[in-house]
Amino acid sequence: MKKQKRSFFLAWAVLFLTAGSSLAKISVPFEGQFDFLKKKYSFGFPLGEKGNISTQWTQSSQDKFDVSINIDHLQHSLLDLTTDLFGSVKIINKDKDNLSLSGNVWSQNSLLNLKPSGEVSGSFEVKDKKLFFNSISLGTITCQGYVDLSFPFKLNVTLTLTQLDLENFLETFLEKDDIDAAGTVSGKIQLTGEIGYVSLKGQLHSEGGKIDQWEYSSMDLNVEGAYPFIYLSDSQIAQLDGTVFTIEGPLNLADRQNFSKQFERLTKSPLVNVDGSQKEWTFKRVKAEEESSTTELKYLLRENKTPGSEKEGTDMFGLEQTIEF
Repeated sequence: MKKQKRSFFLAWAVLFLTAGSSLAKISVPFEGQFDFLKKKYSFGFPLGEKGNISTQWTQSSQDKFDVSINIDHLQHSLLDLTTDLFGSVKIINKDKDNLSLSGNVWSQNSLLNLKPSGEVSGSFEVKDKKLFFNSISLGTITCQGYVDLSFPFKLNVTLTLTQLDLENFLETFLEKDDIDAAGTVSGKIQLTGEIGYVSLKGQLHSEGGKIDQWEYSSMDLNVEGAYPFIYLSDSQIAQLDGTVFTIEGPLNLADRQNFSKQFERLTKSPLVNVDGSQKEWTFKRVKAEEESSTTELKYLLRENKTPGSEKEGTDMFGLEQTIEF
């Protein structure tokens, strides 16, 4: 049965990465009520076809507030987000020029594109005009870092993925959600820059995965770029039969309709080992199911790198086959 649970992180990631400089000039209608006797304050932000956001603040003590935020079908880009956010906030310093507070946050009843999502929980701080994520958990993703609270909202955030469902991860980049995938993804992604102009750098690892009819034993990806354009380098994929390929090339994360085609167009080359003047390509490594033997098929290329030599081409091209028991 196809998994229905989505990572709550995916919604916030797209909102975070695609919000541009318009944040500095955005104008949103709102309505509010203030009950000074009960110390309750509520605000509503009707966004029409884009959804609704409502929030309520209740002062439980002189320096503490309980907060609830209802997000009802907030639509942005390719997302439809519904969730109830709750939190408690303690004011440490009320000086408007040096506001300082700390708090906790958690969510309930979260839906991403009308399907159940993982929930968010963790703690945060506001100090030095920055919002610090001390330890925010978004399902199997942990978020740490900070975001400036003034335009252009500079940020430095590290996302740690711990066995994130591969199918959910891939659906972030695919227009259709009918992909058949199994396995998990782990690693780290660092986001730097400013909201709307974010650079990312990550190292991702997956083992024993399956994407449609293609199965692999391991995958190691190194990515870097400015969202939505990233570049894969020093990455490799090992298939079940032992074949190891390096993979390299550009990807446009925003082009969800053609993401599969982009991946197919990446440069894939048999693994090359370089040792001095010798290069070694391992094209295939096969282990027989009924035996304990391993067969390797390798191509060797040696180059003349004698100082002062005019010839720097091929000295030898050979074929080597080894059988181990």
